[in-house]
Amino acid sequence: MRLPYNFNKHVTLVNISAPLEWFKMYKESGFMLHGPYFCRAGQKKVIKERKAHGLKYGFYGLEYSYNKEAGLMISFISSTTEVKPCMSSIMEAVMPHINAARVKLDVLELIHGCLRVCSVDNFYTLLTGAD
Repeated sequence: MRLPYNFNKHVTLVNISAPLEWFKMYKESGFMLHGPYFCRAGQKKVIKERKAHGLKYGFYGLEYSYNKEAGLMISFISSTTEVKPCMSSIMEAVMPHINAARVKLDVLELIHGCLRVCSVDNFYTLLTGAD
């Protein structure tokens, strides 16, 4: 079975509503499971289930979709209404490099508690595949 949502050589994005078997396959295949993955606010049960299978870390929570008209759409999702100051730094670092891909970053809410926060540099690497 082919792993879905290959984004670039550094990270694979997975839908949090995907079958648990996919997450097991990612783990067994050695993918960077601490990279961003789809995460919708309020799905604490699902997050807890993923954590039980070694999917402890993400960053804030990320979802994306792609179509020819809109290009790549990226949203940060979380369970609180606080927008941390580092988000503006992340956007400043990333946007100049990905505007060509017509990416729209939507800062909504940031996840606290169960997800580790990436540094700006790591986030840029995850998104662009830059070394």
